[in-house]
Amino acid sequence: MVTLYAVRDLDAATPNEKPLNFVVMLADDIGAKELACYGHPTHKTPNLDALAATGVMFKTAYVTPICHPTRFEIMTGQYGYRNGIFQFAGRPGGPKPDDPAEQITNHVTFG
Repeated sequence: MVTLYAVRDLDAATPNEKPLNFVVMLADDIGAKELACYGHPTHKTPNLDALAATGVMFKTAYVTPICHPTRFEIMTGQYGYRNGIFQFAGRPGGPKPDDPAEQITNHVTFG
């Protein structure tokens, strides 16, 4: 499953420039080394390769082992230890942040 988020900042472009797009891709159960654009010798990913050829490819990343916290981090712009989402929804356990609700209202996010 791939989720795409596109954000356009129309104010940043001058009249002669095309506005830039920002695309975040989330893929469950796949690693970067499994994509041809990152050097996998046999997997064919032509659409992702074309996107990578015209965009930015990252060599390092922050990840979580489950998707729920990752999606919440993208929506809030904060790490799991700040927003309080660091596990599957409804399951107890893990570290507890001081007061995530207060922290979220005191920060600017893009979600």
